Amino acid sequence: MASVMWHCGVREEEVGLLELNDLFEYRMENPYMFTGKVERVRIRIDADQFTEIVDWFSDRFKVVGYDADESNYYDIELKVNLNSFTFGVLQYSGCVEVLDRGKKGEKSYRNRIKETLKKALEKYEEDDQ
Repeated sequence: MASVMWHCGVREEEVGLLELNDLFEYRMENPYMFTGKVERVRIRIDADQFTEIVDWFSDRFKVVGYDADESNYYDIELKVNLNSFTFGVLQYSGCVEVLDRGKKGEKSYRNRIKETLKKALEKYEEDDQ
């Protein structure tokens, strides 16, 4: 892959694209094409949204839990770039919940989503005052 300057001035070397061997895998791990570290994340989705996960991630996820009759939710684990995945979580916030995995408290991805949602809500609450 030839070295290319990205529109934001970041080179491939800086974001780890020189090691890119599988474009499909890169696309699955970076759904909104933001650069960043790929990590495992665990989410809970409403059961009727399961096809959305398949549409986004093909077979590159693992079901790690579900409710007793599988009609309410599935817990899913996948490898994604958290910078990209944040936008997917926000897009589907009504039917997706990030579950803690590893880091707890302020450093957790779940907390990062919570703080992002709080900031978004504040923009709409300003109108009500």
